[in-house]
Amino acid sequence: MVKLMIVPKHYDLFMSILPDLGEMEAESKVTLVNQGLKPIRFFHVLLNRGLRVNLLKCIENKVSYSQTQAFFPDLKELRVNLIEVSFERPLEPGQVATLVISYSGNIKEYEEVLPYVKDRISREYTIIRTDAFSYPVICPLEIRKMISFIPSQRFTYMIRVMVPRDLTVANLGRLKDTHIDGDKAVFSYVSKLPSWRIDVAVSRFIVVEEGDIKVYAMEKDFLYGKRLINEVRRCLKFYKEWIGVGPPRWVGYTIIELPRGYGGQADVCGMLIDEISFRDPKRIGGIYHELAHLWNVASSEKYPSRFLDEAFATYFQLLAEKHFIGEKEFMEKIAAFRQKFRRMAEKNPEILKTPPAKYGEYMLTDLSYIVGTYILYMLHSVIGDKYFRKLVRNFIEKHRETPATLKDFINVTKEICGTDFGNILDKFFFDNMFVVYLASDRPLKEVMVSLFKSVH
Repeated sequence: MVKLMIVPKHYDLFMSILPDLGEMEAESKVTLVNQGLKPIRFFHVLLNRGLRVNLLKCIENKVSYSQTQAFFPDLKELRVNLIEVSFERPLEPGQVATLVISYSGNIKEYEEVLPYVKDRISREYTIIRTDAFSYPVICPLEIRKMISFIPSQRFTYMIRVMVPRDLTVANLGRLKDTHIDGDKAVFSYVSKLPSWRIDVAVSRFIVVEEGDIKVYAMEKDFLYGKRLINEVRRCLKFYKEWIGVGPPRWVGYTIIELPRGYGGQADVCGMLIDEISFRDPKRIGGIYHELAHLWNVASSEKYPSRFLDEAFATYFQLLAEKHFIGEKEFMEKIAAFRQKFRRMAEKNPEILKTPPAKYGEYMLTDLSYIVGTYILYMLHSVIGDKYFRKLVRNFIEKHRETPATLKDFINVTKEICGTDFGNILDKFFFDNMFVVYLASDRPLKEVMVSLFKSVH
């Protein structure tokens, strides 16, 4: 994994949301540390293209800055406000700097590039999150590096959000207090655990809470809140029994409802999910998927392929659906995954030349949802429940505190299942043989038998 030398360790955010104007005014105090081996003279801060910095200063050092609208060189359709910050005295290794940034403006959508980022400020629904750079994000202007740097960051936060009194602020952290001042309300949250993202939603939420699970439901959907809590509990029980261990870190869980099409996300403290998952029991897979992420092993790949998080979460989502909904649904989805990949390969034959291990480098990480899931499905089909459970459990326990690579997963496979299985996985990840099989008409059962016949 490529490391960014300067990283955030804590955010202290104040935001005043003005939904009737579609704007916000904010101040962010960010504690940064140089975790590299060399002094740092300058670095980049990214903001949504609709936000403008009004003031930027450093408490411990003098800084100068400039801001300009800039495009990512490796994704030219994606435009942000690029803030270049320069220290008067270089930030030495291990040294801390506190950056204070005041900014204001509106949140521009990125639907033309990232279809799920429909983020904006409005009275109906406001979302402030990492994906739209709606608060200062410390990251270079390069997508390939960003998809590695941002998820690898771990910081704490304290946020205060002022909104009109009739609205509620939702966050995945712990609600510290709510202060009413005339026609305004200020909600204060603190992070439960260090995370890599900050998510703030504002709407007429109704809170449904039971024990350590909390749901922020939009007004029209609050009756579904209890059902979601029950789904979370039974899914967690299934994963604990199936994998054999509970989530490595559990501090309760929060669910925030998103409008349709906004795209779900999660960290170790909770999830944001599309309203469809609130209403339609048949679309509950989104919740199963995000809960599966609680067991993910962090990646230390130079450019994360997303196998260790998205492929695992997707496959365990399918296992949960198989358990709760049925075998028929499971097999239909497995077959649909293969058909979808075939259609993708017909449109873009180049993906047949790219090994899954290179998906991060070539910005093809969406393929891990399909190809990575199919690799796990094939492996599971051949070695059976007993050894697959043991493999997954050993891998999670071995890397509970340390990130892993695809090679690490291969090595654990060799330990549990034998060298032949590990060697075949090595080819699946670092060669294009598996994607060629997946796009072919050859029955995968036949492929599995021929590949694993030496150990089957």
